Amino acid sequence: MDFNPDTWGTFGQWASAGLTGLAFLTTAFVVARDTKVRKQSQARKVALMHRS
Repeated sequence: MDFNPDTWGTFGQWASAGLTGLAFLTTAFVVARDTKVRKQSQARKVALMHRS
């Protein structure tokens, strides 16, 4: 198998792409978690106001 860096890229390029993808997935996870926490917090406020 001929590994040509002009075609396949270098290790640095692959590492950069992998880390960028990992950062994107981490950001998506944090946004989803934050949204869930915010909705739960809002739901607790509504439930407390309803009981009063």
